[in-house]
Formats: sequence, structure tokens, C-alpha cells
Amino acid sequence: MFKKSIILFFMILSCVSLMAMKDNKNEKSFLKSNDQILNLLEFTEDAIQWRYDLRSHTKKMKFYMSKNDNKIRAVHYLELQNLAKKYVYEINSPLQRIIEGTENFLLFDDFFDIQTNQTTSVKKAVRRSKLEEVQRRNNNRRGMRFKTRRVKRYLVNPNDIKGQLLLRSFKMQLAAKLITIDNYILGLSGILDHSYLKRILLWDLELEHEEVKNTLWHTWKTYHKKYQNPRDLYQAYEIIEAAENNLKSNPNYPGQDKFTDQLDKVIKQSIIWKIVGERRSTINLFAETASRVALMNARQRDSIALVTDNVVYGGSELFGNIAGSFYKGKGKLYHYTDQQLQEIKNGTKALDVIFDKTGFRLTDSFIPGHFTHTAIWSGTEQELRELNVWNNLPALYERAQKNYNYKGPSFQKSIKTGHYIIEALRPGVQINNLRHFIDIDDLVFLRPKSCENEIRTNDDNGNPKCLTSKMKTKYLLESFKQIGKDYDFNFDVNTGERIVCSELVYRTFIDTAFETNLSMGRHTFVSDQIIPHADDSEDLFYPTLVIINGGKINEDVAGKQEILKLLKNTQYDIFTQRTGISMDY
Repeated sequence: MFKKSIILFFMILSCVSLMAMKDNKNEKSFLKSNDQILNLLEFTEDAIQWRYDLRSHTKKMKFYMSKNDNKIRAVHYLELQNLAKKYVYEINSPLQRIIEGTENFLLFDDFFDIQTNQTTSVKKAVRRSKLEEVQRRNNNRRGMRFKTRRVKRYLVNPNDIKGQLLLRSFKMQLAAKLITIDNYILGLSGILDHSYLKRILLWDLELEHEEVKNTLWHTWKTYHKKYQNPRDLYQAYEIIEAAENNLKSNPNYPGQDKFTDQLDKVIKQSIIWKIVGERRSTINLFAETASRVALMNARQRDSIALVTDNVVYGGSELFGNIAGSFYKGKGKLYHYTDQQLQEIKNGTKALDVIFDKTGFRLTDSFIPGHFTHTAIWSGTEQELRELNVWNNLPALYERAQKNYNYKGPSFQKSIKTGHYIIEALRPGVQINNLRHFIDIDDLVFLRPKSCENEIRTNDDNGNPKCLTSKMKTKYLLESFKQIGKDYDFNFDVNTGERIVCSELVYRTFIDTAFETNLSMGRHTFVSDQIIPHADDSEDLFYPTLVIINGGKINEDVAGKQEILKLLKNTQYDIFTQRTGISMDY
């Protein structure tokens, strides 16, 4: 009896010791996981700062090139190389180590199933993969279309410790992958999608930085050429969704703490992750990102015109530096009341040119100049009747339907319902109301002068200094002719079948020779290039309303013109001293 008691005692002691060792091992595993998450958060901060630095440098570099026949300053070139080296050695390398991990779950060679029916386990399984045609020919297996291979099946129960650790590892790899993709979208694409800059960056690096060259080349091939339909992200979304459903059904889920909360935030704040969630069935995710990223906000504004100089039109290419919808708030004028909007409408006239700026959007850092969007105020039914435009609208509407497959309501109906703003957005040129437009920080109305006695006068360059009634009619008809056209992802004012927002003014006021920028063999035109025609008493346009960062400028016309000069020349310190309005958007 005594012998049996001794045996039982040691058995219990052994079990307790094993449990203690197991608990100690689990505690160490969680501490190690916490450290890894903290490291990932540091890399995330570094990546965000690097993106900002690269975007700012790319903008400055391209602007200088556009003004100097594609010349690159030596200091710009050196800084670009330094930023590329920093990306490869300090940002991409540690992220890749996290992605690959002990086992790279994101390759999806193995099965990763979220379930709560049994404890977490790893079992053997088989996976059938479809053989490529070339591989089948090489293997001389004409009848064999699939291959079978042995893999693992992770049955992950988020409610037990092993499952929580596996899920943490999966989320860390996913977060690192998303940061890497966002680094390309928000940073590297501005360089690597620019054929000239890509070439000088990749081929002029010193031999000791061969790793930088190879990494950048691989990144461009992966994300620009091959990574068009990322099934791994779709599968990852389903796994995260399953884990979140478990969390909702189990409010006391033990695996959720401040570390996993931060990890979840990194995932959910990724630009491409937002698109994955909305478009899991898309044929081409990067094309979808390109067309959607600037349109996720409520008013779907065009805010990335001229983000890069080499944007290729078409759904199969990712245009550079897309970031428009990754914004951090609402515009200063977003909460304007109906009465405030009516006051703005009361001060408008047909053919007014509208500027705006959305400083709260990440995209604004890409666009040359201060103002980032341009539109035309069509005028009311009464004004259009007085200018003999109203009766032409049905024919113009039929033209838009026939030529551009325009799906919006008739132009006359739009005007009758308060839609006076003609603007080029990413879905195409359309006519919208002021409420749709007003999610902005800056708002400027420029008005073309009317000719006295209907006699046109020109400046020394042959540009009109005023408009006759016939000219106003002609220009309004031209502006309505643009409705229905596709958005011009090439930003080329020499082609009229597609246009960008600022080109709407270029195509409307056809007798004015606006200056353009020659870039990559294309002539581009931005909003700020209209200001030289509105900042002097002899110019065609004059400002009637100027609101900057939510603050209204209560000066006379000459004062408003001086304000526009300060903004165009980015003399923000002088502007703030004069107006008391902060330029901190």
C-alpha cells in the first residue's frame, strides 16, 4: 500500500512539473511573440516615414525634371539612391524575415483552418495542384492535369494557447506582407513605374549594392507585372474573417490583448487590405486598387491627377503612387449647412472656374502646386437660356450617350435639380451638386470678365481679356461636350478623347493659350497653371470667393489675387502672417 502511495505521489508530482514546464514554455512563447509584434510596429513606423520621404523627394525631383527638359540634379539622384538603399537594408529585409518566418503560412502550400470543434493540431494532408501546360508537356504526361503533394493541415482553435500563437504568427506575416505591398503602392511605384527613373536607379547603382538593384527589380516584377490577382490575400482575408467571427461569438476570447489589437490595426489600415475586403472576386486586384483607392471617400473625388508622370492608361497597369482615399478626416467645409451652401450658390455665375484642395488626403503630397482639383460651374437654367445654351442640351446629352455611353440623367434634369458642377472624376466627366463637392479644405471661384459693349479685347499674346456673350455660349457648349468622357490616366492634354479635371478648363476656354508642362513626351496641365490668368487686374479671370483651410479671405479682388500668388508660390509663412490662417491641414 505504501509503495503504491509513493508511486502515485511521484506520478502527481511529475504531472504538476510537466504542467509547470508547459505553462512556462507558453509564457516564454507569448513574450517572444510580444517582442516580435513590437519590432513589427517599429518597422511599420519606419516604413511610413520612408514612404513620406520618398514621395516628397519624388515630387521635388519630377517637378525639377519637368522644368528642365528631364535633367536630374546630382543631389536629387544621390538622395534617391540613399532612399532606395534604406528601403532594402532597413525596411524590406526585416519585413521579409517576418514574412518567411519559421513556416511561411502565406505561401498557402499548407492548409490553415480556423475552427473551434477540437484543440489545435497539425496533421498530414495532401493537396492537388493544377499543372501548367508547359510543365505537362515537359513531363510528357498528356493525360495528367494535376499533381498531388504532401502538405500540412493546421487546425487552429483560437481558444487554446497553441492556436493563439499560430494565429499571431499568421497575422504578423500578413501584416508584414501588407506593409511591403503598401510600400510599393505608396512609395516605390512613383519611381519603378517611371521607365526613365527606374532605369537610372537600377543600372547606376554601385557593384557593392547589387542586393539593392536585385531587390528593387524583383519588387517591380512581382507587384507591377505578376501580382495582379493575389489569391494569397483573398485566402488570408477569409482566415482573418473567420478569426474575427470567433471573436464576436466569444467576447471573453483570451487571445485578444493590446498586442494583438495593435497587430489588427496594422492589417486593417493597409490600403490594399481595404480593397481586398471589398473586391475579393476581382479579376485584377491592382487594377481595382488603382481605380478604387481614390474613390473610397464619400464624394469620390479625383485627387490624384498628376501623381506620376508616366501613368499608363488601362486597367491592367497600376498607376503610380495611388493613395487618394487613404485620408485622415473630413474637409473643413464638409459640415457646411444648406444655408452656407446657398450663400455660395448665390454668388456664382455660369462659367465660373472652381479650385479646391483636400489637404487631409495623403494624395495631396504628390500633386504639383497648391490646388488639386478644378471644375466648371455650369450656371442655372435661367443663365443657360439667356446664353442660348439650354435648348442645345438635349442634343448634347444624346451625343454623350452615343459617344461615351453616358448613364447619368439628362443635362436639363441635372440643372433643374441643382447639379451645376461639371468635373472630371475617376469614373469619368460628370455633373454634380455642391453638396457632393464640398468635402474639401480650400474653395476658390474664379470668374471670367465680361466684355464691355460686347467688344473682345486681347492681351499681347492674343489671349482674351474678357468674354462676349457669344464666347460664353461657345465655352459652355464645349464644357457640356466633355461630360461622359473617360478619365485620362495619361494626363495628356494633347488627347481629347479622355480628360483630367484641370484639362476641363483647358478644353472649355479654348481661346486661351495656357502653359503646360512637357513630361515623358506628354503635355500636362495642373490647376495652378490657371492662376497666372487670374492674379492680375489685366487677366481674364478674377477671384470672387477664396476660402483657404476653412478660413474665408475677406479682402478685395486685388487682395485675393495677391493671396493666390502666395499660394501658387507656396509662400505659406507670408500667407499665414497676412491672414492668420494656419496652413496645417
